Amino acid sequence: MDVSLLLRQLHQHPIAYYPCYADMMGSVSGGVVLSQLMFHYGRRGNKFRRNDKQLLQETHVTIRELREAKRKLKTLTFLKITVEGLPAVTWYEVLPEELAEALSVPASLNDAVQTS
Repeated sequence: MDVSLLLRQLHQHPIAYYPCYADMMGSVSGGVVLSQLMFHYGRRGNKFRRNDKQLLQETHVTIRELREAKRKLKTLTFLKITVEGLPAVTWYEVLPEELAEALSVPASLNDAVQTS
């Protein structure tokens, strides 16, 4: 049985989850939302749009978890969120230099890993 074919027939798309994003967001559900946004960044470029309905369908987080995640997303230095147009559309813009800085391993942790 071809599992990927079965998933496509069920219209299920797996999403990648990165634990470092959960650390940044302070929760697993927030990490799932950020992981999904970063997936879209990789596919669509620095600026892309995504509405709440799409994020809920893609991640299966609850509406409360999504609201909490969006509050935290607004505090991240590498992600700019704007609402534009009528009807309102949420745009996400990833700032690559700030993302690289946010993902960098602190020197003290890097030293500890190299000495063990």
